[in-house]
Amino acid sequence: MTPLSSDTNPVAEQVWIGLLRNATPARRFHLASSLSSSVIRWSRRAIQETHPTSSDDELSEEFVRLNYGPDLALAVRERLAARRRSGAP
Repeated sequence: MTPLSSDTNPVAEQVWIGLLRNATPARRFHLASSLSSSVIRWSRRAIQETHPTSSDDELSEEFVRLNYGPDLALAVRERLAARRRSGAP
């Protein structure tokens, strides 16, 4: 079998794949959810490091722009502006 990752030992990769195959659906969901949360956290941290003077709203908009595109980022900007105008938290 061709390795899926060029930076992982093929034996270690096969062990990992076996563990995933034998895991319960709940465990696989937990692993995927945890990985997704970590990637989002790392992405937000990187954005904050490259935009140190940006507000939380600006950082959120940039996260959405990078991950979901400019159209959704514009919608987020408008929604956050409306929330600020209404005084909502």
